[in-house]
Amino acid sequence: MDLLKKWWPTLVIAATALWGAFGSQIQAIVASHPKWTVVISAIVAIGSHLLASPLPPSPAMVARVRKMINSGLVCILMVCLVGCQTPQWVKDAEADLPTVLEIVTEILPIISAASGSPVPTQVETDIQLAQDLYAKFEKTKDQSLIPQIQNAVAAAQSDINGILAALHISDPNTMKTVIAALGVASAVLAAIASNIPVTASSSALAAKTSTKPLRVPKPEEVRASFNAIIAGGGHPELRLAN
Repeated sequence: MDLLKKWWPTLVIAATALWGAFGSQIQAIVASHPKWTVVISAIVAIGSHLLASPLPPSPAMVARVRKMINSGLVCILMVCLVGCQTPQWVKDAEADLPTVLEIVTEILPIISAASGSPVPTQVETDIQLAQDLYAKFEKTKDQSLIPQIQNAVAAAQSDINGILAALHISDPNTMKTVIAALGVASAVLAAIASNIPVTASSSALAAKTSTKPLRVPKPEEVRASFNAIIAGGGHPELRLAN
């Protein structure tokens, strides 16, 4: 009991401070990297041994325990720092989605003018939703957002496919330009979707769209492809700025 009184306040204070500073990051990282539970389990085991021991710790034991706990805390802090870095699949999507949105925003009015009827703008809403979800994930590293990201990107792809399927443009040159331009946007979304990691809650959707990760083009490459299509189709005024 004396030993419990001696060690318990220190352990509680240390654990509370660590959890208060890094609790959410630790939860997210452990969820995506189960092997790090070993580090946490080791620290818990050390604490349990100390509390169960009938004898007060010797100075040497105190030194060893402090070293082990400090090493464990360093490992956890290193994992937190690594986990707080933005994953490449998020960086790629956040770089390209604004350009995809620009392409769609430029093309929809052309379709509407050429077909004489309004075009659904749901694709713009879904792309903006995907952008918001990526930004939220970058900030929180909340793994539960990944299925939502997958759904938003898949919805944007479906929107573009729906627009292409419903095209009724009499001018063949405009028709060709629209199809090629939306094809660029669709290809970028497909590459982005292929790099989204699979989680337990998103495995069903991933199984339906399973594919090897594709190279996500840089924004300047996407703009160059779109600009070449637009210039060839007689709409150089719609070029995207590099």
